[in-house]
Amino acid sequence: MKKHLLNWLLVLACVVVLGLGLLNHQQTSGSTENARLIHTIERLSFGIAPGDLQEVKKTGIENYLQAQLNPQTVKNSPALKNYIDKLDTLDRSPTSLFKEYKDYDHRLRQNDLMLTENEKQQLRQQRNQFKRKVIEQARDAHLMRAILSSNQLQEVMVDFWFNHFNVFAQKKIFLFG
Repeated sequence: MKKHLLNWLLVLACVVVLGLGLLNHQQTSGSTENARLIHTIERLSFGIAPGDLQEVKKTGIENYLQAQLNPQTVKNSPALKNYIDKLDTLDRSPTSLFKEYKDYDHRLRQNDLMLTENEKQQLRQQRNQFKRKVIEQARDAHLMRAILSSNQLQEVMVDFWFNHFNVFAQKKIFLFG
């Protein structure tokens, strides 16, 4: 229930940000200078967010572009950092996550004759919950970075390469060797 609520809140946040961006776009699209700035921001990000146009006008398009090209110079919002810090699987290496997942299978096979059907079912449920947790936290982090990150160009590039090299998370795992 709590996960579904969080997912709906994330969807709502996306809709609000998109709606405010569109509203901001419609209110400021009258001048050619604004149109040029809006076009630039939209090409370098996931879309114009409230305050982006004013920030680019204040700092200048060249400074905005340089900041996006050098993401280490831009601080992200504390809200993003706080959210990401709560996701405990992101700090772990893929190897340790995979090992923990495979440990469930190992315990199931090793103790097959000693475990009752109920205990086997509990181990399978724990394994599946762990897998879901890893997938959900990775998805949530990806989405929240896209929404809240100040480094929008970096996030657009991450999204491009993520989609280019992505493997479906529910794909069956095969071990070779």
